[in-house]
Amino acid sequence: MVVRVKVSEYPVHVSVSPCVLSPCVLSPCVSIESMSPTTHAGAHTHQFNLREFGGKWVPREGVDKAYRGSEQEKKESGECLYRKEEKEEEEEEEEEEEEEEEEEEEEEEEEEEEEEKEKEEEEEEEEEEEE
Repeated sequence: MVVRVKVSEYPVHVSVSPCVLSPCVLSPCVSIESMSPTTHAGAHTHQFNLREFGGKWVPREGVDKAYRGSEQEKKESGECLYRKEEKEEEEEEEEEEEEEEEEEEEEEEEEEEEEEKEKEEEEEEEEEEEE
């Protein structure tokens, strides 16, 4: 995943390949008249007027006014550029949880095996006593 951001002048060109601008599938997650994506050889470019806000990239003032969508979609348009980071964090957390679950399952299996061995030993002892 490669994300390049050129901040020399506005609009900022954000090249993403493959596109992480969810729910974008070769179409922009924000439809702003004069700002459209271009696709070439698998690369995918979205043009946004952006400003940095709290370490996250969000649309500059004026972009929302030009955007023709619901309030929720406007909110999401500001989130789409840093959703990738959130998704990665969520995936890491899920992986950690899965690893913990696997460890717990392994411990349970070991305990079950030990219990089975103890039962077998008890049965063998009982058989020996009967003989």
